[in-house]
Amino acid sequence: MNLDYFKNLILSSETHPHAIDRALKELYPNWIKWEPETLWTSIQKITRKKVPFSVKTKVNAVKLLHCSEGPWEDWETFNWTIAGLQGLPPDFEVAHKPELPELFITVNNMNHIRNHPFGQEVKGYIAAACLDSGILFAPPPLDFVQELLNINDYKCTKCGFSSKYDGEGCDRCGAPPSALMIIPRYFDWKEVAKRWEEIKDKPIQDIMLKENLIDIHLHKLLNAVYLMKEDDDVRKQQLSELFD
Repeated sequence: MNLDYFKNLILSSETHPHAIDRALKELYPNWIKWEPETLWTSIQKITRKKVPFSVKTKVNAVKLLHCSEGPWEDWETFNWTIAGLQGLPPDFEVAHKPELPELFITVNNMNHIRNHPFGQEVKGYIAAACLDSGILFAPPPLDFVQELLNINDYKCTKCGFSSKYDGEGCDRCGAPPSALMIIPRYFDWKEVAKRWEEIKDKPIQDIMLKENLIDIHLHKLLNAVYLMKEDDDVRKQQLSELFD
């Protein structure tokens, strides 16, 4: 590992959480079991300077990902992890509504640091945040919540009753699902998915969007994915400088 680069990186608020994870594993294989003061003292012996608060926050968030399933299972812990991985002190009194780019970046970083499935509570929280942002189609790495974004209503062709579709028959007359007319509550997310496949790999300057429902949806996704890729480029660059 490039120790000189590490000395600068660990003192910078721009250090990436995955770079922190890899570097600390290399230097201190058992660091996750250490008390925080032991780790800060050990790093300070190398850098001759105190570790900044923002970096300590990222280190603690990374440690949490290794020591707990909470970020994948509990929506509040996931919410705090979003802030921690950015080097921001989590507010344990007030829930922060994550913006769409934060969801993409956080899930991407969590996947790099530890491969663990997301539980239903966090899936529901991410889906709710997507819906609040007007998103009905979620490309990777948020595609695991797509089933929760697929909200349909039905109209029974036998009795005319309408309600939310849950995969069962008519709630009024008991008619089977085959007798129901399934209607997307907002619009068909598959239309967005089709357009996404057409434009996702194009240079952003070559993508022409219009002022309609589908394209506004795509604009939000493009912005979120672009920022996630920028963050991922920083991750790759720092890892390359550390280990190549």
